[in-house]
Amino acid sequence: MLRSIYLYNFSEVKAVQELIEKFQEDFDEILQDEFTSDELEVFEPKLEELANVYGQPIFSELKFEDFEVPEESYLKFKFIFESCKSCVVLENVADLYTNPFQVSYLMELMRFFDEGLIDLGNFQPLQTKQEFEKDLRSYTNMMNLRPKQFSPKKEIPTDLSPIERELLEIRTLLKNNLAPPALPEKTQHLLQTIISNLGDSNHVLRCSGMNPKDFTDNLEKLRLALKAKKS
Repeated sequence: MLRSIYLYNFSEVKAVQELIEKFQEDFDEILQDEFTSDELEVFEPKLEELANVYGQPIFSELKFEDFEVPEESYLKFKFIFESCKSCVVLENVADLYTNPFQVSYLMELMRFFDEGLIDLGNFQPLQTKQEFEKDLRSYTNMMNLRPKQFSPKKEIPTDLSPIERELLEIRTLLKNNLAPPALPEKTQHLLQTIISNLGDSNHVLRCSGMNPKDFTDNLEKLRLALKAKKS
């Protein structure tokens, strides 16, 4: 069942349109980096289902009282809504249980925006962007996909930096469903960050909130844990 999702945010409409264009360029690059042309051909029906996304002003007749709002969050959400300047509209959103690419599409889009409010429609209560992102992480995303009919693995490019090579190796191991053993708290946090974010090492570093030394140390710990699991 298709539906629409609305993100009310603090950016002006023009800025929103520019962010959406940048997001779409980045998402296309991620697809090319993570999947072979044969894989993308197989997944084309799912990719064609991806939602339409655009920015628009918040309609003047729309009032905060029109939404379903958790009672304990009423004042906080009212303040956020009244500070919002535009709306990101996602039309024809496919079922998140059946389309992992739609999940990744939404996850990647969310990182381009600061705090805001998500309206899922169908009389569901408003939620923060962070709550929505947490819900998205409970679904299978495209990074978990590795069709069994594709035995050849993409070679790791030799011109990547050591950190990028390490990150790519970790993602390759994760695609092969190698779940690591129990990990230290920081390493586990980094693992979840890598699963939830599709960009390069600089993007993953920013999303992790770690300093560069902690990031590189825990990236190495995670790689070794996954390789030990493989052997």
